[in-house]
Amino acid sequence: MTIAPETPEEFINQLGTAALNFGTYARINGAEDLETAATYLSGAIGSTGAKRRTLLNQAVKYLANTSDMVDEYRLMV
Repeated sequence: MTIAPETPEEFINQLGTAALNFGTYARINGAEDLETAATYLSGAIGSTGAKRRTLLNQAVKYLANTSDMVDEYRLMV
């Protein structure tokens, strides 16, 4: 299986979609963290240096539980 490369903006959009699906429809706890991570990633796109590193590190913290959310979602479908 080949995965097509995507832009950071596309990834950020996908995080927003996942946050909506996980939070609103599946009611998975922590789904709002995906939206928060997307916000940090959006900020990092236009930043450089230490500010960019800080924003990326914040996004990583909010993405830490993503695999748990995906696992929970898979159990529902």
